[in-house]
Amino acid sequence: REVEWLDFVINFVFILFFCNLIFANSLEIPPGTELRNIETIVPDTEFRYAMHLPKNHEVIVAVLDTGFRLSHNKINFYENSREVLDGVDNDSNGYIDDVNGWDFSANDEETSIGDNDPGLGDSINKDHGMVVAGVIGMKARHTTSVSGGVNEGVTILPLKIFRDDGIIGTDQEMANAIKYAVAIAEAENKRLIINMSFRGGDSSLAKACEYAINNGAIIVAGVGNTDYVTVPATVDGVIAVGGLNRDGSIRQ
Repeated sequence: REVEWLDFVINFVFILFFCNLIFANSLEIPPGTELRNIETIVPDTEFRYAMHLPKNHEVIVAVLDTGFRLSHNKINFYENSREVLDGVDNDSNGYIDDVNGWDFSANDEETSIGDNDPGLGDSINKDHGMVVAGVIGMKARHTTSVSGGVNEGVTILPLKIFRDDGIIGTDQEMANAIKYAVAIAEAENKRLIINMSFRGGDSSLAKACEYAINNGAIIVAGVGNTDYVTVPATVDGVIAVGGLNRDGSIRQ
């Protein structure tokens, strides 16, 4: 099980590296190309190795991002079996009716801890979270040319941290999301990976990352598309993922 877990982490990191290539517009993908055959475009030995590693579903991947389309039938979003929609905090974790993750963005209400709907809403960048979740865990559509994510069917814990106006939440909100993910993984007795495809933060976010790592979580964070790196990617123990240009130089 330990070997499978390590293999999955390696696989996950390499796929996120590949995503950075796409989102940075530094890699052209011919229409209809299947993800499983992508090594013909990126012929790196490590990438080919990562694409064929065994999958481990005993993992929760917490995605801190924009909203999510929870009704998507090809993504296995987390369902809290200890909670029901009855207006009561059944599992006594401080979050009422958190059946499918949580929206930690305060939506300009500084006294609010958010709500139990991490859905798309009217967010300006609402598709970003779904793209990330899909690349990580979307199930393949075997009747079409659409391939699955890095670990098809893995459990995605949707944690919304961007407000509907497209502005990222406060550092405390992000820190709360990380601590929430740790608590969920512990309650489910599952391994935890936290994905943060954003940058920017202060000491409260850094401390939350350290807390998660000390509790056994793996954190993968993007370094951004500029020449400097910030929290969470700079925190000791966080796997910082960047992109390369087609010639192999570092993407700025």
